[in-house]
Amino acid sequence: MIDTATNRITTKAIKTGPFPSAIAFSPDGSRAYVVNARLTGNGSVSVIDTATNKLAVKAIEVGRDPEQIAVAPDGSRAYVADFGSNAVSVIDTGSLAVATIKVGRGPIAVATSPDGSRAYVTNFVGNTVSVIDTATSKVVKTIRTGDTPSAIAASPNGRRVYVVNARDDSLSVINTASNKPAAKMIAVGNRPTAIALTPNGDRAYVTSLGTGLVSVINTATGKPASKAIAVGPFPIALAVTPDGSRVYVVKN
Repeated sequence: MIDTATNRITTKAIKTGPFPSAIAFSPDGSRAYVVNARLTGNGSVSVIDTATNKLAVKAIEVGRDPEQIAVAPDGSRAYVADFGSNAVSVIDTGSLAVATIKVGRGPIAVATSPDGSRAYVTNFVGNTVSVIDTATSKVVKTIRTGDTPSAIAASPNGRRVYVVNARDDSLSVINTASNKPAAKMIAVGNRPTAIALTPNGDRAYVTSLGTGLVSVINTATGKPASKAIAVGPFPIALAVTPDGSRVYVVKN
């Protein structure tokens, strides 16, 4: 844990399951859900009580090779992209029951709409995004993207979904009303891996593994908002603080 006021580590590392690979918080910040990728068999999700920094739940079993996780805006569900199962595990955060939704090939990342009515899943191998109706737990649309979609983020107003295409060095922009991508993709840096939006949605930050840069995109124009920011070798993940004043970048 890092104190964002001082940028210092404030607590001892918290023990989770094997190979923790992703994390998402409940809307009220009381729980942190950690994906444990494991190397063989099914993965799991550990739940941390953020008040005590201890595990509230050691392991909730999900599918094979879980990658990213997203929590619904009301905190009632957590969605895990199970790469090796071609499915999404849906965790009921109250009962801890797990349901499964089949999606495309190699799901790797997931985002929910601000109103919680949709979950969007990037299928890394299938070059598509699966759109899930969260009320029925069914895939209602499959959208073609660029090559190897690796990350995804929904705009705060719910009108757009931004998809990082790792081999195309681009962003696909999906109109959520029509479920269609814009004809023109937005160019970003070499081998993009992750995306995060500012709280008001006016900027998108995209890490580029191949260049050690973070691209800054003006979402209104689809063009660079500033010069790309050098952060050092192999930036693989990032997050924007709730007030939009800082971007934290993880380097591999």
